[in-house]
Amino acid sequence: MNEVDALRVELAATRRVLAESQRVARLGNWVLDHETGELSWSAEIFELFELDPDKFGASYEAFLHAIHPGDRDKVSAAYAESLETRQPYEITHRLLLPDDKIRWVNERCHTFFTAEGAPIRSHGTVQDVTAAVLAHQEQTRLQEHSAQTQRLESLGLLAGGIAHDFNNLLTTVLGNCSVIRSQRDLSGASQRSLADIEEGARRAALLCAQLLAYAGKGRFVSQVVDLSNLIRSMTALVRVSLPRATTLKLDLTDGLPGVEGDLAQLQQVVLNLVLNGAEALGGEEGTVHLRTGIVDADLHYVRANAFGSEISPGKYVFLEVTDDGCGMSQETQQSLFEPFFTTKATGRGLGMSAVQGIVANHHGAMRVYSEEGLGSTFKLLFPATSQAAEEVVAETPVTFKGKGLVLVVDDDDSVRRTALRCFSLLGFDTLDCESGEEALALYAARSTEIQLVFLDMTMPGIGGRECFRRLRVFDADVQVILTSGYNEQRTISTVVGKGLAGFVQKPYSLSDLEHALEQVEWD
Repeated sequence: MNEVDALRVELAATRRVLAESQRVARLGNWVLDHETGELSWSAEIFELFELDPDKFGASYEAFLHAIHPGDRDKVSAAYAESLETRQPYEITHRLLLPDDKIRWVNERCHTFFTAEGAPIRSHGTVQDVTAAVLAHQEQTRLQEHSAQTQRLESLGLLAGGIAHDFNNLLTTVLGNCSVIRSQRDLSGASQRSLADIEEGARRAALLCAQLLAYAGKGRFVSQVVDLSNLIRSMTALVRVSLPRATTLKLDLTDGLPGVEGDLAQLQQVVLNLVLNGAEALGGEEGTVHLRTGIVDADLHYVRANAFGSEISPGKYVFLEVTDDGCGMSQETQQSLFEPFFTTKATGRGLGMSAVQGIVANHHGAMRVYSEEGLGSTFKLLFPATSQAAEEVVAETPVTFKGKGLVLVVDDDDSVRRTALRCFSLLGFDTLDCESGEEALALYAARSTEIQLVFLDMTMPGIGGRECFRRLRVFDADVQVILTSGYNEQRTISTVVGKGLAGFVQKPYSLSDLEHALEQVEWD
């Protein structure tokens, strides 16, 4: 073998190594001769563009055609600027492949020029960076989601604290209203004034309930609900609430698995989403479409639908509420679940933030799909249960008369005085204190007399849960009803079956206490 043949063999081997290296790196190269206009592509460029080299020749038009339409102008501009400034360029852009698949590539180009500045030859590389781009996008999404979650959690703590304090104030208002109403000698004018006070207090209590729902601490009365039947039962109420121009369309799946949750909160979710959809129509004719069904959400489904780490794979019941209204910008969607956010000129509410809190409280997840001018879809997932749905039974009024001594424990003076008046009207003698420490000492001294302890959950020092535990240690038969401005659902679940006689959510009225006392197993 002569020297020339040896060089040819070595060159062929080098080319094979280069081609294999480009294949492994998903990196192709191209060369454009400006004098002849000849363009050459390496084999890997054809692979990246998913083109057959026997059917498509290397050309600038073929290159531009492979670029995503949304990126063509910026790629052309980058190359033109590079020729004008005689500086290399680097740009990351998308390719639109024959099957409409998107591929991200990083492109670099360096052009050689004559002394007079005329371009001679451009050398470029194109590398597949799809995995890196998608990983970065996912990381950015997770970071934004984490920041949003932290921000909403902070707002939730604030909202929950405000609602708790207001519930204490409203307990005083509603409790005393019910005490006054029990008096038979009120004039008609006084009765009307009292009714106005009660109505205002109840509306304030509803706002507190929305705050607690947003904070994930709403009152939670668990039962198994058929979501389709729940919506059917609300249809009349919902239609009355909608503008005349709005058409309500139902596409409800029969025989859904049950969803374990709070009936009132789920009704609030449905109503808020429907009214939100109607408002998006802006008074024009349009449709709000409700759809229910079942989905087996595997890990791919969870990730593909941007439910993220909020839920685990499994079987879910879904609710979709779609409108063909104005849609939302990305900026609006990012602020949608902030409390008091609205796009309306008037009105401030907790509608969507309360919905988000309720969904989270039910271990579910929510995704919003929306584009400006194309309407919006809210998709909610709730974990399916194998239990049968329960029928809703209306409560019947209770008239209770008690006797004996009740110990009222609450650190709020006005709430404590209100509870004392209510228990007195119900026939009890009363004893009160403002801390868990005092309650333990009083019960130890008068346990044979005390029939019931009415105990606030949230107090400085020894709180309600610890006080309950110590009372049970002292007397396993002690009767305790817990009360709180929060729901304290998790805490209550840990003491159910351990002697807890009941729970009363603040704000409460005389009738609320009657219902709770009716459930106590008296000696």
